[in-house]
Amino acid sequence: MDCHVKGMSLKLSADRLKKMDTDTYIIIDVRCMSAWSNGYIQGAWILAEERLSQVIKSFITDKQTKIVLYCDNGEISRQKTNLIRSLGYEESYYLEGGLIAWCKAGGAITVPELVVPEL
Repeated sequence: MDCHVKGMSLKLSADRLKKMDTDTYIIIDVRCMSAWSNGYIQGAWILAEERLSQVIKSFITDKQTKIVLYCDNGEISRQKTNLIRSLGYEESYYLEGGLIAWCKAGGAITVPELVVPEL
């Protein structure tokens, strides 16, 4: 993540993301809740794409924070990375190939537990 090109989305490979210290970035899943419920990268915030810029501006005040976005295949997250870079978050990246590439690279996913209320 050494390359900084203003206004351009930078992709991050699944292999590179797996090697990064999770304390050095925020990872955001921009898929819908039903996709998230099928599995997500551990530690990811679930943040549907339509609320992305609003929530990032409200909760990530340090514009030097490293942010990694992902979706299913990388396309939506690439577009949304451009959006948040335009808001001044220059340390924003997207997972190339999305969750599909992450799984192919052997990345672990977390599946939320189904909680059934007692009757």
